[in-house]
Amino acid sequence: MVEKRRHKRYSAPTVSLRVGSDERTRSRHIEDISAGGVFIRTGKVSPIGTRLVVKLKPPGWERSLSVAGKVVRIVNEERDGTSMPCGMGVEFVDVSVEQQTMLAALLEEYAERAPSPADDTPTDPEALRREVEALRTRLQEATDQVTAAHTELEKFEQHQEANRELVARLFAENERLRAAHQEEVVKGAAQLEAAAVAFHKRLGKALEQAKASHKEELAEQTAAAQELLDEELEELRFVERLNAKEAATRLEKESREANARARDLHAAFERSQQEFEASVATEQQQTMELLDSLAAEQNRRAQADERIRTLETRVRQLEELLAAGAPAADGKAAPPGRTRAVRP
Repeated sequence: MVEKRRHKRYSAPTVSLRVGSDERTRSRHIEDISAGGVFIRTGKVSPIGTRLVVKLKPPGWERSLSVAGKVVRIVNEERDGTSMPCGMGVEFVDVSVEQQTMLAALLEEYAERAPSPADDTPTDPEALRREVEALRTRLQEATDQVTAAHTELEKFEQHQEANRELVARLFAENERLRAAHQEEVVKGAAQLEAAAVAFHKRLGKALEQAKASHKEELAEQTAAAQELLDEELEELRFVERLNAKEAATRLEKESREANARARDLHAAFERSQQEFEASVATEQQQTMELLDSLAAEQNRRAQADERIRTLETRVRQLEELLAAGAPAADGKAAPPGRTRAVRP
C-alpha cells in the first residue's frame, strides 16, 4: 500500500532537536522533516494525541525554531515488524506566520543540501522550487488571513471603544442627575425648613401680640368698669344726701343696669377669647399641613434615590454584558450565539 503524503519530506541528519513539555525537555534525533511535521527516532514514544513542543536548531542558526505539535503516529519495530526505526510521527499544529517562514527557509536549505528520502517524491531542483513556491503561496494565504483577522479585531475593538464611551456617558449622566436631584432636594428641604422656622416665628409673634392685645383690652375694660362703679358710687352718695328712698330705688335700678353692662362685658370677653382660640387652632392646622408637605417631599426623595439605584444596577448589567462580549485570548471573538442577553 502506497502512503499518500501531503508534504514532501527531507532528511535532516544535522539538526539538533529537543522535544519537551511543561515537565521535561529531552534531546532526540529525527528521521525526516516536512512542512507538516517530523518523524522522531526514539525508543520512548508518547501516546497518540500527546501535545509537545519541537525545538529545531540547524547548524549556523543563531536562534532555534520552536513549533507546537501532537503525536499522530507510533512505530514499534518489534510489534509492527517494519524496517523503519522505532519512533513517533509528530504533526505541527498552530503554526504562526513567522514559524512558517522559518520552516520554509529550513526546508529550502535541506533541499539544496541533501536529497529527499526514498519515497515517490521527485528530487529534481525544479520540483523542489515548485514545492517552495507552494509553501510561499500558502504562507501568503496565511498572511492574508492574519491581516483579515487583524482587521476584524480592530473593528471589534472600535465597537468595544464605542460601548465604553457609551457606558462613560451613562455614568456621567447618572452622576449629573444624581447631583442635580440631591441639590434640588437639599434646596427644597432648606426652603421648607426656612419656611417652617419663619412660620413658627410669625406664629409666636402673633400669639404674643394677641396676648398683649387681650391684656390691654381686659385692662381697659376693667378700668372702664371701675370708673363706672366710681361714678355710680358718687351718684349714690349724692342721692342719699337728697332722698334716701328715691336714691335707694334709683341705685337698685342703676345697679341692675351696671350688672347687665358687666354681663355684656363678660360675654364680649368670652367671644374675644373664643375668637383667639379659633385663630390659634387655625395656625396650628397650617403648621401640621406644612409638616405633612415636608414629609411628602422626603418620601419623593427616597423614591428618587430608589430610581437612581435601579439605574446603577442597569449600568452594571451593561458592563457585565460588555465584559462577556470581550475577545478571547487567541484574538478570536466569541460566537454570537454564546452572548447572553441581559433583561432591561
